[in-house]
Amino acid sequence: MARTLLLVDDELPVLRALRRLFRPAGYQILTAQSGTEALELMAKQPVHVVLSDFRMPKMTGDQLLREVKQRYPGTVRMILSGYADINAVMAALNDGAVYKFLVKPWDNDELLQRIDEAFQYWATLQREIAASRLMDSSQERIFELDSGGTVLQLTPLAAQLCGTDTLRAVGCCLNELLPGLDPLQLRQLLEGVETTLQLQQGDEQLQLCCSQSSTGHYTLQVQSLVVEQMPGWALGLTGLHERDAGLQAIQQQLGEQALALICLKLERYDSFRENLDFSQLDQLLCQVATQLKARPGCRSLTLMGEGEFLMLADSITEAQTHGLIEAALSDFDHPVAFAGREAFLTFYGGYTLAPEDGINAEELARKASTAARHARYRGRYFYPRYRDSMQRGSSDQLELQNDLYRALERNELYVEFQPKLDALNGRILGGEALVRWQHSERGKISPAVFIPLAEANGLIDPIGEWVLCTAVTQSRFWQQEGMATFTIAVNLSGRQLHQQDKLVAQVRDILKQTGMPAHNLELEITETFLMEDIEESLALLAKLKKLGIKLAIDDFGTGYSSLAYLDRMPADTLKLDISFIRKLPDEQDTVALVGRMIEMAHSLGMKVVAEGVENEAQLAMLQQMGCDELQGFLFSPPVSASAFRSLLADQPLKMVREARLNPA
Repeated sequence: MARTLLLVDDELPVLRALRRLFRPAGYQILTAQSGTEALELMAKQPVHVVLSDFRMPKMTGDQLLREVKQRYPGTVRMILSGYADINAVMAALNDGAVYKFLVKPWDNDELLQRIDEAFQYWATLQREIAASRLMDSSQERIFELDSGGTVLQLTPLAAQLCGTDTLRAVGCCLNELLPGLDPLQLRQLLEGVETTLQLQQGDEQLQLCCSQSSTGHYTLQVQSLVVEQMPGWALGLTGLHERDAGLQAIQQQLGEQALALICLKLERYDSFRENLDFSQLDQLLCQVATQLKARPGCRSLTLMGEGEFLMLADSITEAQTHGLIEAALSDFDHPVAFAGREAFLTFYGGYTLAPEDGINAEELARKASTAARHARYRGRYFYPRYRDSMQRGSSDQLELQNDLYRALERNELYVEFQPKLDALNGRILGGEALVRWQHSERGKISPAVFIPLAEANGLIDPIGEWVLCTAVTQSRFWQQEGMATFTIAVNLSGRQLHQQDKLVAQVRDILKQTGMPAHNLELEITETFLMEDIEESLALLAKLKKLGIKLAIDDFGTGYSSLAYLDRMPADTLKLDISFIRKLPDEQDTVALVGRMIEMAHSLGMKVVAEGVENEAQLAMLQQMGCDELQGFLFSPPVSASAFRSLLADQPLKMVREARLNPA
């Protein structure tokens, strides 16, 4: 952070001379020619040190600095003047409005030194202000003492221990407030003869821990021996706290040092809990914890339950924290081995910073958890810091969830279709069915918002079945009308896929009821789900293939090591993740990677679909690489059933020029 110095003087030549002097020192320089202008500047941005002339029209320097003291007590205030009413200056110095008084004409070296001292004093002042705030809000019993044992400040809980309040306790000797502490014991603590001492205070057994601070004062922390028993580690893993012990460990480390409290939630935890026995689930969580607590900067790790972890880590800025989270989760780019199995794991997360966002462990944990829940609805690689608006957003999500229960019966859900084109001739080879929600009051609700809600509350089961039935029925109508034959593609949710027998029965019944040829239906399954449990996935794909339908692996290439299993999967199509297509043709590494994925898929007898094609440069590159099918806004956005029928009747699509589809 730049050190900001505000210069105030009604004489412009003086301001210019001061700017020339201070600019090489690396300060951010602001100038004002009156007290009013100075206050306006300070209202717009933080100022660390103010150096003001004394004699100015309308508002004198001491009047200005008294106003600054009232509005911005953390700013260091100084007078630089060749004229001054000595009584006014002394009064300003005595009441703390002015830190130092310097005279004109000045000596450059001396003035530079004094300003440097002022910024050092500002840093000390900030630490004292932060310490005072911490004292006021701390959930611990702490006393700050001078060398004689007199109380300089204390926390509310420390005052409560003494049966008084903070105002009455300040100025008293500690042994007067704690009758069980005699003067000799107090002196031994302050002189370092004893650093800890046990004391009986009423019915409570206390332990007093004393340390000397950098200011020369003494910090005395009082803890109850009853709550100091060491709890067992969570899952029997050393270094992994259970919830209550973890919050206590976090609280003990909170203070002036900047720390980040990061909440990481394991995605699809309910699925793991349903498909693993207790021992296997514990081993999985132990593997996750082992990797997280091994990260550099991790101070403590707590298992809060339900696949949620709290990591306390060294971090100062939002950028540092975001990088720390990405580094921690990069360890899970490869499958995690446990109990003779392996699984690919993904997380969503959020965080909060201490002491800026609070100094109470439970409050910080709640905020971090709220930020993580907020991230769940924003997609991968989004790890936000807590904001108060997230709490309001949670209430809004609850209302939306209630409305979603009634969306089907109110006919608010509908299906749109987006075409997939033959990359060579522009004809429609397929169409992807996409569910949409037209809320009666809020208008269109993004699928990125309501799909996670539906998955969380189980509504994705009836919604998924309805979409599948609607898409197949509509496609069958077009076939019976004599429209060009194409494959209808439907996405499956993770929850549907975990109910194998139910899903297979649904697909079989829908094909039978509609008369749709099985080879005209394609089910899209995300690579993320397939990598959760390879053997289970292979079993499901085999059952679906027996029905005669096509299978596509969606979002392929999103960082998971699935290449070793790809040749075992009876898939017909690979859909390249949109994140790769967006980087074409500018990023050469991505160009090479996409080329290799297309070659690999073709060698395994699979077609390749590129989704998210938005410009002609991407189109040309994909055609050159031999991509089979293209999907994206360059050709058509998702459209209504009637609009899609029009596309089927008028092929190739008119927005795709013939010269582009058949390059020379």
